[in-house]
Amino acid sequence: MTIPAGKAPILQSVRAAIALWRTAVPRLAPLCAAGGALSVLVQLLAQGGGQAIAAPLALVVLPLIIVFVYTSFLRHALDLPTDFPARARAAVSVAGAMALIGAFLFLVFLVAGMPGANIFLTGAGVDIQSVPEDDVEAAMRVMEQALYANPLLAAIIFGGYAVIWFFLTSRLYIAAPASAAENRVRTFETWAWTKDNMLRITAARLILVVPAFLFFNLLGPRVLMLLASASPVLAIGVQVVIEAAVLAVAWGLEACLSAYLYKGLRPPAR
Repeated sequence: MTIPAGKAPILQSVRAAIALWRTAVPRLAPLCAAGGALSVLVQLLAQGGGQAIAAPLALVVLPLIIVFVYTSFLRHALDLPTDFPARARAAVSVAGAMALIGAFLFLVFLVAGMPGANIFLTGAGVDIQSVPEDDVEAAMRVMEQALYANPLLAAIIFGGYAVIWFFLTSRLYIAAPASAAENRVRTFETWAWTKDNMLRITAARLILVVPAFLFFNLLGPRVLMLLASASPVLAIGVQVVIEAAVLAVAWGLEACLSAYLYKGLRPPAR
């Protein structure tokens, strides 16, 4: 299936992404299983006592696992060479693109978050000026007090920022497949490629990708809590399965949807 010029049909994109995913997931299931096992191992090391190096290392290793698996799905969906060197080179480009976009989003919300925080605290009747600048615990207590004082206002403000985040990431949604396909960091030049398609891309993500992430994020912790008290070993095994499933299903669908949109929305090479 192809995307008509200038348009991204929502349901067609969803169906096409599922078709690409069904082709790719049997080939990448072993990689997802290995990634899930490695993720759990890194998390266990980071949670262990006296592991001063493991915890910071986890902040680097865990995203890299996701990036490599995500890039592998992208390469399959784009019908590009999938040998390890090719995937590794593409993963470096994807990681670079995601780092730049992450920095951009951080700066945007750092600036945009100030008025929202002031509205939130003022609406809750909290005096933030009374908190010493270097007292993190006191600041957290004040934020907690404000949250309990006016949860509806907090939901509205945080919901508004979530919508902004979703729209911005939809405009840059095909930066990752562009980077994976072209083996170079592609970020803000892809902004123009998604012009007039932001709402369509957002809708496709809400239908296909968001439910997958919500399912695992809501179900996974609850299952692990139930099993941990009964059998720690069983809980670890189930955690490996859940981590592998998140890579295979949630990140796999994310990659296949963005790859399909990239193929249809990228302007012809000059």
